[in-house]
Amino acid sequence: LDKEGNYVMCTCRGVVVRGENGEHDLFVGSITNHGITELVDPTTNLYNVYGFLQAIRKRNGEKWLIMLVGINRFSIVNDVYGYTFGDRVLKKLANELVRIVQGKGATYRMDGAKYALVFNNTEAVDVEAAYAEIQDIAKHKIMIEGNHIPLTVSCGVVKTDHADTGEYTIQASASYALE
Repeated sequence: LDKEGNYVMCTCRGVVVRGENGEHDLFVGSITNHGITELVDPTTNLYNVYGFLQAIRKRNGEKWLIMLVGINRFSIVNDVYGYTFGDRVLKKLANELVRIVQGKGATYRMDGAKYALVFNNTEAVDVEAAYAEIQDIAKHKIMIEGNHIPLTVSCGVVKTDHADTGEYTIQASASYALE
C-alpha cells in the first residue's frame, strides 16, 4: 500500500548471504515500486501524463493555469541527430522548464515532445512572461555536445475555474488550446 492506502505493484529480488559457518547472515535485495515508476517519464525524470492526471484529480478545487508546451517539428531533431540525442534535448528543455516553474507550480512530460506546466496562484501576465522566456530558451539556449539546437515551441493555456471539471476534460482542453 502507498501512503494514501492504494495498492501498488512491487517486485522484490534478493539473495541470502551466508557467513563463515554457513548460517544465514544477511539478506540483500531490492524492491521496485512500480506505482512510482509508472508515473515518471524515464527520459526527463518528470512526472508523466499519468502523474499530471493524478495531480489534476487531487487539486481539491484549486484554480490553476495550465500551459501545454509543444516543440514544433521535433521529429527533425530525431531524424538528423538520432533518438538518443533527441532524448538529451528533451531532458535539457525539461530542466529549463522546471527552473522556470520552480516555486510557482509543477512541470510534467506529456506525450511526445510536449510538457504541461501547472501554475498555481499565478496571473495570466506571469504565464505570458514564462512563455516568452521558454521561447527564448528554446531558440537560443539549447546546447548539446557543443551543438546549438534551435527549437520553436507553441503553447496553449487553460484556466481551471470549476472544482468539478474532470481531469480528462482539462487535458483535452489544454491539447485543444495547443492545436
